[in-house]
Amino acid sequence: MPRVSVIMRTKDRDVLLRRALSDVARQTFTDWGLVIVNDGGSASVVDDALAESGFDPAKVQVIHNPTSHGMEAASNQGLDAGASEYVVVHDDDDTWAEDFLAVTVGFLDEHPDAPGVTVRTEIVFEEEQDGRYVEVGREPFWGHLTSISYYDLLQINRFVPISFLYRRSVHDAVGRFREDLPVVGDWDFHLRIARRWNIPMLPERPLAF
Repeated sequence: MPRVSVIMRTKDRDVLLRRALSDVARQTFTDWGLVIVNDGGSASVVDDALAESGFDPAKVQVIHNPTSHGMEAASNQGLDAGASEYVVVHDDDDTWAEDFLAVTVGFLDEHPDAPGVTVRTEIVFEEEQDGRYVEVGREPFWGHLTSISYYDLLQINRFVPISFLYRRSVHDAVGRFREDLPVVGDWDFHLRIARRWNIPMLPERPLAF
């Protein structure tokens, strides 16, 4: 059983998916299992990208939904497919610094009372040009914060799934992702966590993008 389940939600975004797969492959922490949830997109796009990634098949599970079940249902499918200690949602348009998993796993190992940990994040603006994505700018996302309180989250969503590694056991206390929400299901999930615990943030440098 891997220590970390990486849940990757995707649908018909070949270029982004290939980049996301490469992003997971270059992590310095390697005790992870990847669950790709193809939510109503072309199966061949996902299968071809995975075949070309060179991943060990034993580290990857693929779920093909013939029709879209929605983002939060996709997250729950990914949860059901794994049995790890830690969980993170890595959507196909997001990326990490290569030591994201090493740093966040290390923090949670050293802080057993923390439900999860989020990191400094940058928003990257891109344009599609001739089948590839070109960066045109970036800005910090709530870069001044050092922890996340319930009060913070009641005002506005302060962090996003790509930045948040959390303990699978959190779901026993707060429940799963709400499949009746078409969007912002992550915000709802984070609010339920923050009602019980403050969520640490590692502010030293951006590790999620």
